[in-house]
Amino acid sequence: MDTKEDERIVYVISKLSSSNPEKVLSGLIEIRTRIIKSREGIEKFLERGGIEPVIKQLTKTNQENHG
Repeated sequence: MDTKEDERIVYVISKLSSSNPEKVLSGLIEIRTRIIKSREGIEKFLERGGIEPVIKQLTKTNQENHG
C-alpha cells in the first residue's frame, strides 16, 4: 500500500469517533468493503490502531441500545 492508501485508512478510522451516526456507518462500511478485503489491508488496519476505535464504537452502540 502506498502513502495515499495509508492516509485513507487513518481517515476512515477517524470517522469511527464521529458523533454523526451516518459518518460512523460510512466508516464501518468502508473498512469492510475497501480496507480489510486483503491481507495487506488487514495488516495496515491493525498497524494503524483500527481495532480500538471499532471496539469503542460497538461498546457505545451496545450501551445505547441496552442501557
